[in-house]
Amino acid sequence: MLKKILTNPLLLTAALLAIAVIILIIVFNVTKQPDLNDGAKVTVRVDQTRVTATVAASQKSQVKGLAGSKPLTGNQGMLFVYNNEHIPTFFMKGMTFPIDIIWITGDTVTEVTPNIQPEPGVAEADLKRYSPAGPINQVLEVQAGFSSKNGIQPGDPVKITAF
Repeated sequence: MLKKILTNPLLLTAALLAIAVIILIIVFNVTKQPDLNDGAKVTVRVDQTRVTATVAASQKSQVKGLAGSKPLTGNQGMLFVYNNEHIPTFFMKGMTFPIDIIWITGDTVTEVTPNIQPEPGVAEADLKRYSPAGPINQVLEVQAGFSSKNGIQPGDPVKITAF
């Protein structure tokens, strides 16, 4: 079969074109950047654990966060994406379920704040505030207990891909 392809210019050209198309498809899929706009769905891989997350990129969606939403289940989450590294402050306004916060800088987990409880009936000014120890550029919120169940810890690699 190989001899037939190598001796027939038409078959050789077709085979080379097929190989080129396969290489282009692989390169495109490997280098394709995920959509990090509000409401986009992405897959966040923390070490070997995958989370399907909704992106919060605008200030409006970041302020709202998960407030008023149904509790997260399984491997669901919300990914907050910032243009620059900084130290944000989170609180549980309007939340009805506990969460873990995974603080991310670049492509690495820098800190985990586990089991943050909602504070129903507490005035906004009196809600507990949560911030990382240092600047971050992404935050992943997941259901409470998710981080310990999956062994997520500082230093774990993070990769975000299209859903």
